[in-house]
Amino acid sequence: MCAILEKIKIYIKKKTYLWRLLLFKKPKYFKYLFVWMKSSKSNSLKDNVPWLTFECQEWLDSVLNKNMTVLEWGSGGSTVYISKKVKKMISIEHIPEWHASVVKELQKNNIENCEYILKKYDENKGYKNYYEAIDSFPDETFDLVIIDGRSRNSCISYAMRKIKKEGFLLLDNSERKRYSPGMDLLKNWERKDILGVGAYNAEEWQATIWKKREKEIE
Repeated sequence: MCAILEKIKIYIKKKTYLWRLLLFKKPKYFKYLFVWMKSSKSNSLKDNVPWLTFECQEWLDSVLNKNMTVLEWGSGGSTVYISKKVKKMISIEHIPEWHASVVKELQKNNIENCEYILKKYDENKGYKNYYEAIDSFPDETFDLVIIDGRSRNSCISYAMRKIKKEGFLLLDNSERKRYSPGMDLLKNWERKDILGVGAYNAEEWQATIWKKREKEIE
């Protein structure tokens, strides 16, 4: 037990050191320091907040409202957080154990407007059932789709028709080159990149938000 606690202390100390370096390079992040320090000993599900950069969460807060229908791939604190702010929440998860944990948190918070779907990895189909789950909904159903789970390129492809005109698609970790094929599909949508810091991490990462145009550009 002592060895485990010592490893945790070393891990937290390392993250704090990395944050100090980051603050030295980019002092603008000082405004998030207290929140980050509080998060360093917690997790997204426990805190009921999205695991996104602080600026990305601020963007979410600026657009979410009680008339919206939202879908996310990849559940957690975001599932509880967003459900409280919108009319209808659809969340798709692939890990049974994590799904069970989130279900408990939804029940704890008396969330009744969330349709929480489990689509496990299949040895024959891979994640096909996971990213195709959105096809059970009509085209232009969602005001916002958040992609923060598995098979993100496929999720982007399947989400495009399901998003309303003037609706949004949010891809987390968009700095990763392996998501380029999916991102290229959205070249005619309005794009906003948000590089920044967030809770639980000691490094910057990026989320990208696309807005679906009323009329696609040829």
